[in-house]
Amino acid sequence: MSHPVDLQPVPAVPFDRAASVLAHLPELIEIRRDLHMHPELGRQELRTTGLLRARLEQAGLEPRVLPGGSGLICDIVPRAPLRARR
Repeated sequence: MSHPVDLQPVPAVPFDRAASVLAHLPELIEIRRDLHMHPELGRQELRTTGLLRARLEQAGLEPRVLPGGSGLICDIVPRAPLRARR
């Protein structure tokens, strides 16, 4: 079964962002492993949303939880919003 994908142009990642990702790679791997150890049904990802919201807020960002509490939106770069949706 194929799922529709929202394809939008993705701006090039500045080198400093790539370096930041590499610097946080162990934490990112830990988050991915945690999410896979606690699977949630589609549109019921309340734990996942809470985890990501808390982490984004720790990073000084302002995520907005979607109605229903499952999923969020967060502008990573002010003035140049980049959004992904699944």
